[in-house]
Amino acid sequence: MIVAVVLSALVAGGAMAGAAALRARSADSGTPPVADAPPSVPVEGDNGCRVEPCQTLTTVPVPGGSVELIADNGGRSGRLKINGSSSSSLVEITITNRGVVLTNQSLQCLSLSISACLVSGTGEGGRVGEVVVGRSGSWNGQAQPYFSDADYLGLTDVRGDGTPDVVTVQHDCGTRSRCTGAPVFAQVYGLDGQELGCTRTFTRLTQLPGWPSVKPTPVQLKPCD
Repeated sequence: MIVAVVLSALVAGGAMAGAAALRARSADSGTPPVADAPPSVPVEGDNGCRVEPCQTLTTVPVPGGSVELIADNGGRSGRLKINGSSSSSLVEITITNRGVVLTNQSLQCLSLSISACLVSGTGEGGRVGEVVVGRSGSWNGQAQPYFSDADYLGLTDVRGDGTPDVVTVQHDCGTRSRCTGAPVFAQVYGLDGQELGCTRTFTRLTQLPGWPSVKPTPVQLKPCD
């Protein structure tokens, strides 16, 4: 099985090959690193906008402040504004380069021993997301994108160690030409992009552990075939 990545137009052929391999449940992880993710930078304006008009789509509280998802150009570009007690910084969103449109449902944050925010949206063939991690007041984007052809990406502490993990849901298409109605399984990653394992397949999304907030237990994970 594989997590395919929705790539830009320059590598669209590679993305199609990755999606096909996902449906064949290859052992390849299918989520290769992209260019180094940009670090957070000081805010240069009052609202963090580059192109007006722009707006804050949603704000999520985190320890010591809040995280705002700011979008411009109709949600086709954006950034996270990290508001601390004494300063603010920006982290550029990169998934919009793959055609993802940001909405007020695009931001999820989870604060445990480490804080992480997942920014996601609908792209070609499914849902695409990226993770921004906060440690000791410093926030940085992670290079690896995540993809779900079943339209589910989420953050949860699967291992119970106080660290957020990334949960994706995929269709197990097998030899089907279309994935609609195919069984589904959850695939879990650590914040470093390391694959932690996959669940067995389920007939419907609603049967996944913890649905609608998918959270398999460690014993429910096995090596991804």
